[in-house]
Amino acid sequence: MPLLSKAKEIKIKPVREIVYEHIRQAIVGGELEPGTRFTDGEIATEFNISRTPVREAIQKLETEGLIERVPMKGNVVKGLLPKDVAQIFALRKALECLAVRYVAVNATEEELGLIRATLDQAKTYMNTLQGDALADAYVPIVARYNKAMFEASHAPRVVDLIWSHREMLDRYRVVRIVIAKRLHESYSTREQMYGYFVDRKPDDAAILWASHIDRSYRIWIEAIGCSEDIGTHDYM
Repeated sequence: MPLLSKAKEIKIKPVREIVYEHIRQAIVGGELEPGTRFTDGEIATEFNISRTPVREAIQKLETEGLIERVPMKGNVVKGLLPKDVAQIFALRKALECLAVRYVAVNATEEELGLIRATLDQAKTYMNTLQGDALADAYVPIVARYNKAMFEASHAPRVVDLIWSHREMLDRYRVVRIVIAKRLHESYSTREQMYGYFVDRKPDDAAILWASHIDRSYRIWIEAIGCSEDIGTHDYM
């Protein structure tokens, strides 16, 4: 009998995956901001590894649209053009409206209870806090609500796609601006959504969430200094 029964199950990640995950988290977390330049050699030196796994990690990040390779200059963390924002929001609307339909059909009583709990916490903050203090407390509550809501869809493939597209926007400070500008509206929408989930009304939930994303898109475009008609044909 082996001393460690689980020993054979341990898997060591390839170096390229470790590098990929570290760089990706630095980008998504805002540590590497849009426009930041770096070379494969700099990353290889920091990790004390050869350039080959770094190059492989960068190629993967490039396919995800997070990094652009510039000839003779190295790698650049990509920002978002208005067209990019429009297409990301269009994808979000399609995916998230599908997800909330699933929530209205599939959510268990326990999952509805988790959603209700986040709303109750949000209401407490709204009754006791103001200004920046309220915005700072409310943003994490929105994240918890969204997580509880999407997980209640029981549609993991859809949810994985939702998070990957949300991450593209979450690394920008605009997210806080969007929430702060419409905090009470955000709460009201989520309260209504909860009612549709409880009443098992998938169509109503999808219509309301589509309007919610439309408003978020307009604020996003305004926040990055663009007129709403830019990228309109990309947002549907």
